[in-house]
Amino acid sequence: MQFSMFVHGSPYPIKATLFSYLPGIWKVIFGWRSITYMLPMFAWLVAATAWVIRYDAENRLYGVMACAFFVIVLVTSCSYYGWGGGSSPFGRYLLVVSPLLLPFGALFFRHASRAGQWLVLFLGLVSCLYFFLMLYNLGVLQRHFVDPRGNLAFLIPAFAGLANPFNATWFGPFFYLLCFIAVWWRKRGQLPAILVGAVLLVMSGAAHKPESTDRRNELVFDEKKQNTLVMEGIDLHWAGMSARLDTSRSYRLDEIFLNRLERYTEPYIGQVTTEVLDTVVQGNRISQPGLAPNDWQGRGLAWATLIPPFQYGESGKRFFCVQGGKTGTADPVLAVAELSPAAGRTALETALRPPGMEQFCRCFTFSMETLGKTYLLARLENGKGELNLTRMYWYPVDSDFIRRTGLQAPCSEP
Repeated sequence: MQFSMFVHGSPYPIKATLFSYLPGIWKVIFGWRSITYMLPMFAWLVAATAWVIRYDAENRLYGVMACAFFVIVLVTSCSYYGWGGGSSPFGRYLLVVSPLLLPFGALFFRHASRAGQWLVLFLGLVSCLYFFLMLYNLGVLQRHFVDPRGNLAFLIPAFAGLANPFNATWFGPFFYLLCFIAVWWRKRGQLPAILVGAVLLVMSGAAHKPESTDRRNELVFDEKKQNTLVMEGIDLHWAGMSARLDTSRSYRLDEIFLNRLERYTEPYIGQVTTEVLDTVVQGNRISQPGLAPNDWQGRGLAWATLIPPFQYGESGKRFFCVQGGKTGTADPVLAVAELSPAAGRTALETALRPPGMEQFCRCFTFSMETLGKTYLLARLENGKGELNLTRMYWYPVDSDFIRRTGLQAPCSEP
């Protein structure tokens, strides 16, 4: 199957995976990317399965089989450096065997005390609550949902600074112990299950830190996304932004807002050259002599597209910065155009002439009408040379907003 789906597919070498990192077995059960973090009920299900194996002779062999699957997955998939499963839900590998334990949780449920039944319902509903809260905020989270509890803490005030006991490595074994006591308690008393619930409640609040002491210096993706969305809907000219940020430290623009072009670094930005190449595009180098005239105003000019066209936000001001350098005598010309099948509009067109230096970083403010997709373009004129851009920045604000708030731009504006 693998060789039929991928070019040059090959399996991982056994020596690099199996038993190459034994702490992974511990971490996937008790660590910060553990199965308990994503499915708190898992600890209770393990205890219930052990109870069925001990006291339910009719289903004992099924319980042993489920435990065998659990151990096999734990040993083969979690005993190497990829125990966390990469950018995926926490406890990824053990999530596969979790359904095998559910029947034993159901078998024990009727034997549990009333408090024990409420406990397992609570542990199960916590996961569901995270899931629905994540769906509700998916417009802001987008693809950043691998850590639901962590990201939601920056969106929901009630979660800010609140400890998560299912994410405490040192608390993990203790939590499993409490669940085993609650399940194996031979009397019908409510005490063990109530104890587990009380410990979880105390754990969640005991490590609580006020917002002022727990806030990171640089905002995480979720808050930057919210700030960016808010700024897109504000008329900055009429808002009259005059308030300054905390003067005890200087904030950079990228600490407050998302850079729309953050993922485009030098290897992913088109580098324009006047050299004649074998093909128009070689890697990320674009040969300008090989380009056909494509000017949207019919001037017979050939423009190189630096990154794939994109559509972003509502109409309004934009703050755009480019950083890089040039070689040779040619003058780079930069343009931002809104192009659609029915219309074309120039938002920015300027020559980049660094005085006395080959490296530059320049910022520009202009308005976007969102007529179509946004194209970032460049060409070389008046000589031979090459344009090499290393970073680009794109924010939904203008230079006046940056000046009034005291934020630091990536580089100076002309």
